[in-house]
Amino acid sequence: MRCPRWSALTLTLLIFGVALGAGDQVALERNRQLLARWRSNPDHIARLKRDLKVFHALPRARQEQLRTLDEQLHETNPATQARLWAALERYNAWLATRTDEQRLHITQAPDAATRLARIRELRLREWLPRLTKSDQQAVGRLPVDQQPGRIAALRSEDRRQRGASYRDWLAAEAAIPRPTSLKELPAETRAFVEANLMKRLTPVERERLRKAEGKYPEWFRLLDGLSEIHPVLPPTKKGENINLKELPDNVAAKYRVDKFLKGKRGKDKSWPDWALDITRIAKELKTTIPTLGASKPSEFSPEIQKFLTQTLFPALGREQRTQLDKQEGHWPEYPRMLLRLARDSQLVIPGMSLPGPIVMWENARAEAPVPLEGLLTEFARKELTEEEFAQMGLKPGDLVGNREKLQSAFNRKKSEYERKHKNGSSR
Repeated sequence: MRCPRWSALTLTLLIFGVALGAGDQVALERNRQLLARWRSNPDHIARLKRDLKVFHALPRARQEQLRTLDEQLHETNPATQARLWAALERYNAWLATRTDEQRLHITQAPDAATRLARIRELRLREWLPRLTKSDQQAVGRLPVDQQPGRIAALRSEDRRQRGASYRDWLAAEAAIPRPTSLKELPAETRAFVEANLMKRLTPVERERLRKAEGKYPEWFRLLDGLSEIHPVLPPTKKGENINLKELPDNVAAKYRVDKFLKGKRGKDKSWPDWALDITRIAKELKTTIPTLGASKPSEFSPEIQKFLTQTLFPALGREQRTQLDKQEGHWPEYPRMLLRLARDSQLVIPGMSLPGPIVMWENARAEAPVPLEGLLTEFARKELTEEEFAQMGLKPGDLVGNREKLQSAFNRKKSEYERKHKNGSSR
């Protein structure tokens, strides 16, 4: 069965949403946090809207050209993709600062080769003022057609002279830890993971982490993502235990039922998972309950309080601090936002954030995303034709309905395959 070429938008909104809704929450959590991050940055949201408006105003042929370019970029390997995206961003930033005459000279080139030649010529001439005065004079005495070649030679010599510092940078970059298993983690990171994360993983998550061992950045990014799914959320000063008699009767009764049913499939949950269950039940029943976890600065440990007041809060912008203050007193929203803001600022909350060298985490987070497609995702991408996909009528946001439709199609294809395989074997 051929694999259809889905658009990035369709895959993101329909397929990945379906698979993640079926159980794999890592990428879903990442998308949720990305959306929350955008919402906390009005300027970024406004820029995205402006960009979308500009895109829609382009001629249809130009829109298709950009869509094709986007597809081609996403079909490259992660390293090439990162390099090309960085080049595109640098080029756009550079072009935006040129004069109108220079931009027209480039954009109105008759073909790609001519455009590239004009860009190179302009870039070389822009580099001329960086030369020493004597080198500038020497270049100026040359015929015009020989000047670009001389400038290029001077640039090459400059890069050679800076080679030693570049090699030092490479050595430092090579020294960044790239763990692919628990035993390869720095000591403090491994201790944190074993004490706060591993015991909370589901059997499926444990198996996925095991299968990713030995692969970088897949294993490391998966560990990072799981830590966001199962964050460290400190309890209040009362501790991790609670007397169910302190809860409203309807909340306590439903929790007992849920705990009994889930207890048949495994051991009882530990903190903060059982507290998250109770909080979820209370919200579903629209019943008010006491805050079960730390949701104000004064409710955290002295070490965390010191970090918040001396390190994190001063690093926040006005909009970020306003968003955080609105969540104060709400659990688990407040500590979750603390973790997100600390991560955005490349800070580590003592006892809450994954410890270890920041450069280690940022290096892995800059790599290509871990392929976390579930069974239904793989089925939709590899087994359905474009016509079959369109006929299913999947809708963005309708995770339950989409999952049911995909599950039905999966079961039908599976039955057809098993019947065909059985008939072939019988012959």
